[in-house]
Amino acid sequence: MRLALPSSLVKWWGISALTGRVNPPPSKCSPVVFNTNDFAKYPLTIYHKSIEILMTWLIPYGFASFYPASFLLGRDVGMLAWLGPVVAIVLLMIGYRFWLFGLRHYSGTGS
Repeated sequence: MRLALPSSLVKWWGISALTGRVNPPPSKCSPVVFNTNDFAKYPLTIYHKSIEILMTWLIPYGFASFYPASFLLGRDVGMLAWLGPVVAIVLLMIGYRFWLFGLRHYSGTGS
């Protein structure tokens, strides 16, 4: 229970780092990319199985909201409720690697 808030914060920071929420470039796919957080507002079980798999493993919103909440409500979600901190650490490491990549390839504003 004590790890719930810190691991959720780390997951959201990792997801934010991966999706580049800071000053997104204007493009036609921006609404699709930046509105995926609307999926996290509802239980994953109301969506088609393919969306549920997508939101659990590819864009892991389920680990930040659905599985911890299901566990706290007494629903059986198996090991998925306990994988949240692991997913948070993995996303943090991936986001950090992207950050380092950006730092290595940054050339300045040119002025």
